Amino acid sequence: MVYGDMTIVQHFDERIWVCVLDDFKALKIVKAIIEAVTRRKCEVSDMDPLKEKLRKILSSKRFLLVLDDAWNENEEKWYGLKDVLTVGAEGSSVIVTARNMKISLIVDTVQAYQLGPLPEHDCWILFKKLAFRRSTEEPRNLVTIGQEIVKKCGGLPLAAKMLGTLMSLKSKEKEWMSVMQSDIWELRDNQILPSLRLSYDHLASDLKQCFSYCAIFPKGYEIDKDMLIQLWMANGLIPTKNEKKLKEEGHEIFTELSWRCFFQDIKENKRLSDSDTKTTCKMHDLIHELVQSNMKDECYIFDNPGSISNISRKIHHLSINYSADLSDIDTLRSSKALRTLLLLSHSAFVYPRSLATLSKNTYLRVLDLGYTSISHCHLSMECFKLLRYLDISYSDIETLPENICSLVYLQTLKLIHCESLLKLPKGIRNMTHLRHLHLDGCYSFGYMPKGMGQLKHLRTLTRYVLDNKSGSGSIAEMNNLDLHEMLELCNLDKVNSIADAKDVNLGSKEHLRVLRLDWGMSTDQPMERDAEGVLEALQPPHGLEKFTLQNYRGTKFPAWLMRDPMLLNNLVEIILTGCCRCEHLPPPGQLPFLEILEIESMDSVWSLWATTPVSMATQAQTKTVRHSLH
Repeated sequence: MVYGDMTIVQHFDERIWVCVLDDFKALKIVKAIIEAVTRRKCEVSDMDPLKEKLRKILSSKRFLLVLDDAWNENEEKWYGLKDVLTVGAEGSSVIVTARNMKISLIVDTVQAYQLGPLPEHDCWILFKKLAFRRSTEEPRNLVTIGQEIVKKCGGLPLAAKMLGTLMSLKSKEKEWMSVMQSDIWELRDNQILPSLRLSYDHLASDLKQCFSYCAIFPKGYEIDKDMLIQLWMANGLIPTKNEKKLKEEGHEIFTELSWRCFFQDIKENKRLSDSDTKTTCKMHDLIHELVQSNMKDECYIFDNPGSISNISRKIHHLSINYSADLSDIDTLRSSKALRTLLLLSHSAFVYPRSLATLSKNTYLRVLDLGYTSISHCHLSMECFKLLRYLDISYSDIETLPENICSLVYLQTLKLIHCESLLKLPKGIRNMTHLRHLHLDGCYSFGYMPKGMGQLKHLRTLTRYVLDNKSGSGSIAEMNNLDLHEMLELCNLDKVNSIADAKDVNLGSKEHLRVLRLDWGMSTDQPMERDAEGVLEALQPPHGLEKFTLQNYRGTKFPAWLMRDPMLLNNLVEIILTGCCRCEHLPPPGQLPFLEILEIESMDSVWSLWATTPVSMATQAQTKTVRHSLH
């Protein structure tokens, strides 16, 4: 509440939130502060240059820093961190939250504020608001039982919310009595609250197994919703008879768990690499402790080099959350139990020996090599017949081996910002179970291989690079693909005819939300003969939310953008850049939800809003208008 208060937002130049937890390292905390301010990955690994970097970015700014959920009681470490934080303009402030009063005595400069439990009356108001949300009135017989349940919450708002949500699904008195008289209330566990255990035990089996998988993430970790659903899919945790609806059912499970308060702090963040957004969530610390206790024999988090040798051969899912040398994982060789290997630190070192070790884990369903130093994939892909999820994003990989096409069960292949990647393997059309292919930021990419249209299950194809050669990179391949979310079509100057563009039937791809159309940077041809016709034929679906047009060679925009923009009345963002021959701009005043309008390098524009001026209502709600016009 304090952090998000508008008075605070307006008072401080920067607001920074860092989860400290029990892994207290000043270097790690300083890096997290720098990354929060710059919104970029910090590659510096020595404290002195980190201090200097922190001083430069904060010296003239008044900042608020929240160090959340501190556990470390080492005074020397705290004094070392406090010395680092003596930067910033006058009025900069630091808030530390902890469960231990001893920590407040170490770090305080003012008297600590100790939160007490929620009064029983207020706890009851919170509980009944959720428990009786489906009723027009409060049943008297249930009110009495509910008040007894609330007494067992111990004044914890999270417990009242979770139990209130649970009881809203139960309408019979005997069901309420069963919860109130449950043996779980008699359990004595210093870490896991009975109220949370009870809510977990009442989950349906599919919800329970999907949520339990989240034990692979560290405390305070920001979980990407789409990634989580893809991991559930890869491990066969989403029960469905219709493979086409896997992702949709995964979204329903996520929504149900969020509604029951197992996920919190759900928000949409703009991705750093493009105009798309991602939904993220976190787990409350007490919920995280619950799921960790349930999955301690199946999930394991490596958070320091010393722990990696302690892994049990029975572990199914593991994540590495420090700057690891993957040659350390020799202990994992020939592990028949291992299903998931995630790298969460985004700074691992990969050597041929490491890859040879990995090749022996033939039962893997999920393999994450993102952000690693890997440049050539020496993995023997034939060993991973069961692999469903492979992430090599942000690596220096140049080519993928043809034998990657032997992964016929692969559902997700992530190659995000592999800027050295030159091409995809020719046999990718044989990967018939592929559902998500992420290529955003692969700027060295040549063109798509022939046969992409055969991937009937493909739902995500973030970047499609066209070529006018016969078969390869043909726009006709897009016709039968039911694509969702984001699509970037590159090198549209290579489209052979307007008829080919019409055949794509882009308007029928109703699940597309983000569309980027790029004619490429080539300047050999003074003007493509069919540019205007091609763009007219590529009319997007009505549900589109974000539209980018780059390097367009035509002199006018299509009718669906100029004369009838209400066809796209869900647009919240328009970016027009490098459309250097267009003289008129489309009328944004007819787009009721437009928030962001970016116009850049439009050299020939002489008339703004050719048909309709920007309405006052649109001006009032548009958050960003950025332009660069001659």
